[in-house]
Amino acid sequence: GALPFRGIPAFLPSSFDPTPTTPGPTARRNTIMRALLALLALLGAPRATGFGLRLGARTGAGHGVGSGSGLGCGSRRRHDDAKTMTMAMSLSDVRKAVASAGLALALASPLALPLQEAAARSMPEITLEALQANEKTLIDLFQERTASVAYINTYVQTRDSFSLNVMEVPAGTGSGIVWDKVGHIVTNYHVIRSAQSAQVVLSNAAGDKKTYTAKLAGYDADKDIAVLKVDAPPATLRPIALGSSQNLKVGQTTLAIGSPFGLDHTLTTGIVSGLGREMRSPTGRPISNVIQTDAAINPGNSGGPLLNSKGNLIGMNTAIYSPSGASAGIGFAIPVDTLRVIVDTIIKYGRVVRPIIGITYLESSQARALGIERGVLVLDVPPGSNAEKAGIAGTSRDPQGYINLGDIIVSVGGYDVANEGDLFKALEKYQPGDTVSIAVLRLPPGTSQRSAFKSVDDFTKKIALQLQSSDSVEARVAQPQLQRGG
Repeated sequence: GALPFRGIPAFLPSSFDPTPTTPGPTARRNTIMRALLALLALLGAPRATGFGLRLGARTGAGHGVGSGSGLGCGSRRRHDDAKTMTMAMSLSDVRKAVASAGLALALASPLALPLQEAAARSMPEITLEALQANEKTLIDLFQERTASVAYINTYVQTRDSFSLNVMEVPAGTGSGIVWDKVGHIVTNYHVIRSAQSAQVVLSNAAGDKKTYTAKLAGYDADKDIAVLKVDAPPATLRPIALGSSQNLKVGQTTLAIGSPFGLDHTLTTGIVSGLGREMRSPTGRPISNVIQTDAAINPGNSGGPLLNSKGNLIGMNTAIYSPSGASAGIGFAIPVDTLRVIVDTIIKYGRVVRPIIGITYLESSQARALGIERGVLVLDVPPGSNAEKAGIAGTSRDPQGYINLGDIIVSVGGYDVANEGDLFKALEKYQPGDTVSIAVLRLPPGTSQRSAFKSVDDFTKKIALQLQSSDSVEARVAQPQLQRGG
């Protein structure tokens, strides 16, 4: 009356009843005995000599089982009130017994079937088709966005030492983003810094590549953003879909496409691993609200897009944190909300104008060596500048050769300034031509910085200054020598 059940080991006795709904007393007894046998075997019975356990079942022709040592199986029978069978089990038999005991216990329990069904319902089924569907989504996304990512080669001119001929040599590689149908390509400023010419390689959906000579539309070194222009047919340009970086969450999927180490159109994946980071631009100004990702970003990825799972742009890959120079799982991207404002301004005006005081300053890391624990030390004040007209004093040397420290800016518009980063943040609130109140610490000759802070109010001076345009900021950074064109 036992129903056939696929998967039951062949060595089970014929009286074993695998029916899960109406298990008989013989099946229960066999189940319990085999479970005890498996437990004892695990406790050391397989390698013990002379160890045996006999369980007799007084059921007319009941069966008993026992364990002993040996590599083979043998049995001896004696006829008493019950018939007892002793089996010597090898290690492989123990493993089979354990498996069959667990299976028998599951089958013998009236609650087994409902529990198994409940467990099956609670566990999501991951099929090969589902995995392939996810992979296909990723593949389709990459193929669709490849045409929106540019491969940039930069060159500098050098003179051959033998022929004295001027020739172009590669200076570096980077990535770019197709911004619009007009031919604007967005990349990092440091990708084209000091370059004398650049070429942009674009791909279409079929994978065909074409190279274009790029012109410089403009750049913002303070935000490490540059815009190039190529004369490509509008039909071949695939502008990238813009997303938003405002509502990003840590844990969201990210995809980075770029040209690491010159390997064009490489895809890496990761997550948003941090938000609200801050990094320094080539001019020293802070770039705020930077996105941190663990998607592999390497040299050559700079200027490439960081996408969300929908394929929309959420940032531009810009920098990595790595002791070795290669990806260490900490990459940074300029958020698309910042990128959109800067790029639109560059395309419209050819430059980005910011308010500046019009001075040169000493970096805080070097100022600490002079005992300046907070504030920004003024090094030089250009003649005729608004800073000179307002009375800001720069650092100078007296006739005896001693250095007299210049003014130390400690506040701008009521905003405390501890370093140059705070100074730039305070100026971001204003426009060129605005008048702002600046508090400076002016030390008398021979006064040390540390002693001055004990009575800082005695040396603090407030100055009203009209902010000037940042057109002169370009003199502080290396100049791209690409041909201009918008």
